Amino acid sequence: MPQKLAKLALLAALAVGLGLKTLAFANMGEANWDTPGLDPTVAAFFNASGFAITMPVAGTNPLWADGTRGDCTIRIAAVAPTGASQDIVEEQADGQRLYYTLSGKLYTDEPVVEATFMYYERRLLNGFGISNPELVVRAIILGDDCPDSALNDPTGKLIAAATL
Repeated sequence: MPQKLAKLALLAALAVGLGLKTLAFANMGEANWDTPGLDPTVAAFFNASGFAITMPVAGTNPLWADGTRGDCTIRIAAVAPTGASQDIVEEQADGQRLYYTLSGKLYTDEPVVEATFMYYERRLLNGFGISNPELVVRAIILGDDCPDSALNDPTGKLIAAATL
């Protein structure tokens, strides 16, 4: 009888633990890659910098928002923090200057290690019920006719201080 009671208690503890993890991981604060539309941070950057905005096309991977000012075109998309989109993004950049942003910092290479660490850190904290701000890694393709200064962000939200 004590063995059956112990097994039943263990089974109940496992069920409760699994249920809590499911609830905790349901909202992990990640970017929603499937929702077409314009990221408010990207929209603020384009508007403050005087770029005309072209909305992302649904069903593309990743969802690129394009900003155009004269002959200068900048493309910005949220990408997977674990680097899963890296090959696709590099192919779509087609030799143009490619940058990434993470937490307001500008990178010339995708910050896979930093972003993956932050991603799993957030998952762990969310497992304990601690909510986190959204983790977004963005790829930025700077068109051939754009000066590097086109990345200067008047809002300070996309790129805190671009020093190229």
